[in-house]
Amino acid sequence: MEGKVALITGSSSGIGAGIAQRFAELGCSLALTGRDAGKLKDVETSCRQCGLSEKKILLVPGDLTEDEDIDKIFSETIGKFGRLDILINNAGRPAKGRFHDLQMKFFDDVINLNLRSAVYLSKLAIPYLKESKGCVVNMSSVASKTTCDYNPTYSISKVALDQFTKSLAVELGPFGVRVNSLNPGVILTPLYRHLGKTDEQVITWSKSMHPIGRHGTVDEVVKATEYLISDDARCVTGMLISIDGGRFLM
Repeated sequence: MEGKVALITGSSSGIGAGIAQRFAELGCSLALTGRDAGKLKDVETSCRQCGLSEKKILLVPGDLTEDEDIDKIFSETIGKFGRLDILINNAGRPAKGRFHDLQMKFFDDVINLNLRSAVYLSKLAIPYLKESKGCVVNMSSVASKTTCDYNPTYSISKVALDQFTKSLAVELGPFGVRVNSLNPGVILTPLYRHLGKTDEQVITWSKSMHPIGRHGTVDEVVKATEYLISDDARCVTGMLISIDGGRFLM
């Protein structure tokens, strides 16, 4: 991946941070974005410890629900590196709450972050991805394949993201650009703490909700991402790949 450039959203923690660190080990130049500038700086430190030089890392904190921030993130990425090979649309948030007490502002915020930001960034990236014959990986969820009564808004956003993946794959395939989704099950990240769950609760819950009897790991999602952006996956596009221990079957 020497000479390639990746833009990774939601890279200040969890899966996004794990992807950034692995790409750093592979020598890929990185544009990293998230809302928490302090945590982004910590990820930058980790990437440098993986052997990536400071000049190959760009930090662009921002709020992906704001078009102005998306424009800034993308323009600074191109301004620094002059190209884009890989777009990882990883940013997202949970959405605890049922429809009967749903506030539409909350619904809009979830859709804007989980879906609209991915669509807008991908639109901006298309000319550069065509030039590099690059690829897009959208971080979806097993929630797109099952019903989640405790966070239906989240499920809706991920169903739409999967359809976007398939549609964009058809549009960009003739130009040598591949687009895929990863659909993790429960991965032990800070996301569940935002839902009021402790790590111990998530671990216990996962034993009964996954046929393999455990939650997934960030490393497992990172390895799947690495496969999808590699030449080994050059005939893989428009796919929704579950990394969920069989969770969607339940």
